[in-house]
Amino acid sequence: MKLAQFRGADGSAAVGMLDGDDIVSLPIPAGYSTDRAIVAYAMGDLPIEPRGDRERLADVTLLTPLTQPPSIRDYMMFEGHVANSLRRFKRDVPERWYAEPSFYFTSPHRLLASGQSLPMPTGGLELDYELELAAVVGRDLVDATPDEAADAIAGFTILNDFSLRDRQALERPLGLGPSKSKDFATGLGPVLVTVDELPGTRRRPELSMEAWVNGELWSAGRSETMHFDFGEAIALAAADSRVAAGDVFGSGTVTSGCVMELLALDDDRAHWLGAGDIVELKIAGIGTLTTTITARG
Repeated sequence: MKLAQFRGADGSAAVGMLDGDDIVSLPIPAGYSTDRAIVAYAMGDLPIEPRGDRERLADVTLLTPLTQPPSIRDYMMFEGHVANSLRRFKRDVPERWYAEPSFYFTSPHRLLASGQSLPMPTGGLELDYELELAAVVGRDLVDATPDEAADAIAGFTILNDFSLRDRQALERPLGLGPSKSKDFATGLGPVLVTVDELPGTRRRPELSMEAWVNGELWSAGRSETMHFDFGEAIALAAADSRVAAGDVFGSGTVTSGCVMELLALDDDRAHWLGAGDIVELKIAGIGTLTTTITARG
């Protein structure tokens, strides 16, 4: 099942289920936010009883699958991405990376839906996309096992962890991880797909992943090549802590899934993103997350 949040002809936010080229509205129970409702539908906690309101997808505005997630943890689970990124600095993958999945928290307040534009941020010039699969958790977890964590996944979507690489280089020596190099925007969407619709397992979906810039294929990889899996990642987050329903978990960038890697690999196609560039992240079974970079007004 493909679920989405959207604005229809009347301008109000709604939750719906995709049916071909249409979206069918689903009721939002009293006391539920749209975020709570879409997660509950994905988990099967609310019965699918369409209201009968049907609109053409082309006539609505898609919002992010979650508009105000409690948190976004972004991991680094693809060994190839780490190796290619460190190649730029003539470094090898550290042994510590293999011990457990590592993550950082990014801002949940600057989410871009598919079709929205991103004005060039002011903090740097080296704007990059990052091609990621994301899991949305559907129930609270504390000290969960990897299998318990995987059972709590409501569905999957696409995440673009936009980054300013020159700003990130200034932050790296401080030892606290990325901050203003990341929190200006995160793409999320276009829909939330329930786990039963995707090949592979809850812990390790098997999906082709592509990034296109201005109609040209720049990056291609597969989700199952992750060194760690989503069960391990979510369980680590829940250890001695709490994962909340609606939390978003990014896989980290698939191998070759960003400009920084392509430049390290001497790919002649690649350049830092700028005004006028159109970035399309595509994951099989989920759809396309599109962002247009614009000049800052």
